[in-house]
Amino acid sequence: MPSLASRIEEVASAIVAERGREQERADRHFRQLLEMLGPRIRYLGARYGLSDMREDAWQACALGIHRALLSYEPGKASFSTHATWQMRGELQSLRHRVRLDQRDSAKAAGITTVAIEGLRQGEARQLFEIVDDEAQPDVERAASDHLAYRSISALLDRLEATPSDRSTMLAALFGDSPLGATREQREKDRQVVRRLSRNCRKLVAG
Repeated sequence: MPSLASRIEEVASAIVAERGREQERADRHFRQLLEMLGPRIRYLGARYGLSDMREDAWQACALGIHRALLSYEPGKASFSTHATWQMRGELQSLRHRVRLDQRDSAKAAGITTVAIEGLRQGEARQLFEIVDDEAQPDVERAASDHLAYRSISALLDRLEATPSDRSTMLAALFGDSPLGATREQREKDRQVVRRLSRNCRKLVAG
């Protein structure tokens, strides 16, 4: 007759295996959803002037879709409409981080983003000056956030993180609102973030 310890081990292993199958199914469905919404993602990326940053725009939209799945209430609106608003919010946030001159206040002041690479090429080689010293911290913060976003994304690529885990991690680090619609979901999200953070640290240290 099996011992109590062996039965506990058997039941726990079965639960973990079932959870893995559920996660695999969820990730497969999420990838299918991303593929079906692909044309809309590309359209919104172009609409927000992020065609030159397709990978970042795609990640932002994936994050928006993940948020939409957590907050969607069938019957109130179609999921496509709900997801579109979430994607718009993430793309707007991304554009504000990397396109400071697109804000209304920047347009009113006639501020233009200058690419350093462009200054090294032909007629674009010219002098310019900073007209607002107080803007420097905001510029540096936006650049830092963007570099951090790209670095974390690269680490998640190396870890082969699932789409849903990747979205959870990026939302926790760069999102403007808390994750998870319920206490149980928030706890699951925290576990995902802790696990990925630990694995990212190991990659950097190794």
